[in-house]
Amino acid sequence: MRKVVLLALLAVSPLSGCTAGSFKSVWRAPNEPPWAISERKIVALVLTDVEAVRRNSEDLIAGELNSEGAKASAGYRALSGNLADEMAGLLTAARAAGMDAAFVVRAVPWERDVRHRTGIRVGIGYGRFGGWYGRYDDPWYEPTDPVVTIETRFYDLAGKGILWTGVSDYSYSYLDEKALLKVARASLTQMFKEGIITR
Repeated sequence: MRKVVLLALLAVSPLSGCTAGSFKSVWRAPNEPPWAISERKIVALVLTDVEAVRRNSEDLIAGELNSEGAKASAGYRALSGNLADEMAGLLTAARAAGMDAAFVVRAVPWERDVRHRTGIRVGIGYGRFGGWYGRYDDPWYEPTDPVVTIETRFYDLAGKGILWTGVSDYSYSYLDEKALLKVARASLTQMFKEGIITR
């Protein structure tokens, strides 16, 4: 069974033009009325094999949802069974636990690419008489910044399925629960703005 692996992440900088409050793509279920989160049971799920990041992220995101009036719980606290399962299994477990909705965050790292460059490259050093040396002309390859796609989904577990999806790309060196919380906050802000959810 394929697992969705989340690198444990501090976001260094978003890609050009992308901030915590913007998304490269969003989708919303058509013709759905606003979903009131007040007093509703919502499970926070972060898809990762890194246990500490998963638990910390789910606790922080559940706290953010509770600050908006929901009755949210971290997935690792609320659900039983194999939480590394595919999404369908997690949603089934959430329904069995009496949850009304699921707030899901996952990060998918891209393969690192390389950028081909040509031109003059200078090696720094001293010659026998103290002059610079090492100037030469050749092509070389330079790694690009690693990139992660962070996807947030909001599920209505009463049968309507996905109500909203937001996708952002970030360049990063290390991602952690604070970065994921930042994305979760931006997603909540966007969903309120679009009228997907209300308090």
